[in-house]
Amino acid sequence: PAAPTRARQQHSLGVQAPGGRFPLRQRTTRPRSFMRCGVLLNIFTTFIDQPKDARKVHAQMAVLESYARLQPLGVQAWLFTESDVWAARAKQNKVHAVRKFQTNEQGTPCLAFMYKYIERARNVTCRGE
Repeated sequence: PAAPTRARQQHSLGVQAPGGRFPLRQRTTRPRSFMRCGVLLNIFTTFIDQPKDARKVHAQMAVLESYARLQPLGVQAWLFTESDVWAARAKQNKVHAVRKFQTNEQGTPCLAFMYKYIERARNVTCRGE
């Protein structure tokens, strides 16, 4: 087998089997783009500010906290919101907040715009364009 490279990591997990414990080896190879800028995956969502709905506030805060836990694994999170409150909370959780974006007639952010925005940001960050 080929010698491990910088781009290849090997993880050993202990698995409990009926006959005892044995190691399970999982090999992951990270793409070159991750090596350049540290981002393996971009994820994004939208939030609106509805402070009177405690369940929604709690759920949205849980999303930001979950996104923050994924960041060390190469996941870059983005939040599209017009809310000052949610933009500040996103920043506290190391989530990029985008405040100005294209919407449809009902005020819903346009998915195509969000994809293009993130792609442009990635190109600037990772490729220096």
